[in-house]
Amino acid sequence: CKYTSKKLVQVSQKFPKIDFVTATKLATDIAHMHTECCHSDMMDCIHERVELSNYVCSHKDTISTKLSDCCEKSEVERTECITELENDDKPADLSPTVREFIEDKDVCEHFAKEQDAFLAKFVYEYSRRHPEFSHLMLLRVGKGYEGLLRNCCKESNPPECYGKGVGEEILKKQIQEDQELMKTNCDVYKAQGEYHFQNIILVRYTKRMPQLSSKELLHFTKKLAEVGTKCCHLSEDKIFPCAETNVSMFLSLSQYHLFLEILLSINPNVCKCCSDSYALRRPCITALGIDEKYVPVPLTPDLFTFHEDLCATEEAGLQKKKQELLISLIKYKPTITDEQLKTIITSFLGMREKCCKAENSEACFGEENPALSPKAVAALQGSKG
Repeated sequence: CKYTSKKLVQVSQKFPKIDFVTATKLATDIAHMHTECCHSDMMDCIHERVELSNYVCSHKDTISTKLSDCCEKSEVERTECITELENDDKPADLSPTVREFIEDKDVCEHFAKEQDAFLAKFVYEYSRRHPEFSHLMLLRVGKGYEGLLRNCCKESNPPECYGKGVGEEILKKQIQEDQELMKTNCDVYKAQGEYHFQNIILVRYTKRMPQLSSKELLHFTKKLAEVGTKCCHLSEDKIFPCAETNVSMFLSLSQYHLFLEILLSINPNVCKCCSDSYALRRPCITALGIDEKYVPVPLTPDLFTFHEDLCATEEAGLQKKKQELLISLIKYKPTITDEQLKTIITSFLGMREKCCKAENSEACFGEENPALSPKAVAALQGSKG
């Protein structure tokens, strides 16, 4: 059912001219095809794909103006061509908003009689008007609308509750917050590059998920930072779908779930997000703050210890050392501020420069470690928590 909803969004975006019945049929058939391909033999899968592409091509005039080239290809090539097809242009007479869903006085009656179909119709209408949104955002809009109706239809005057722009403002606010977050992240990426962008993400996620190892955090945040490389250079209407789709795909990977298996038993915040719906998972994790139940690691002599091999470290290795230091500092003091982190990283770089020029680098690192550790960290101990 969740997969069918996702496909309904994508079909409605790709083919905005089709009616609701056709959009629902295509979404259901695509979802069934994927079930066949994942659980049946290859011949059943191929048969489903061919049947679906034949249906689309036999109705191409009413589905999309852009299908002709795909439908001239062989049956084997058609499906991939249709999948990769650009979204069709919206109908010229398509209204910019879905007023009937927030102004009709009989909304609650429709919702009560045919809840699933009514919500699906809303998602279809909203999606065909917004090809620039990710399918996840549109699923969240659908969930937001459902929540609005569940609340308002209990009131003595439901139209007053969901009408007068209130319902629309709730949906707009949700969309605006997501778009602003994506714009902020892309602005940082463009200004500072992938490495510094990863460091910002690294700080956020180490505070949210301090139970992960340094290796896991570095891998995890590297993948998230790469989304910036892939998406932030695209045109404005394509950035959000690209970024959210790629982030959500990574969050669904088996390796990420391995991280989650560790976290679920010891981090209730992550557990709550992962029990949420697919569409709400990413915003939930993004909104997480510091894990208040995490017990910080103790300050031990080797926590901030460095040796002369640091002098032989090339730039890539030095960057990784700085990231590992960031992780250690946050695990030691989860409430550390960005300014404190910057101070300590600067101290670290100054120590490296001084000791690598010294006649006895190893001895220098032994002497200077207290300058990095107690001096820089001592200021943090008083407010540790």
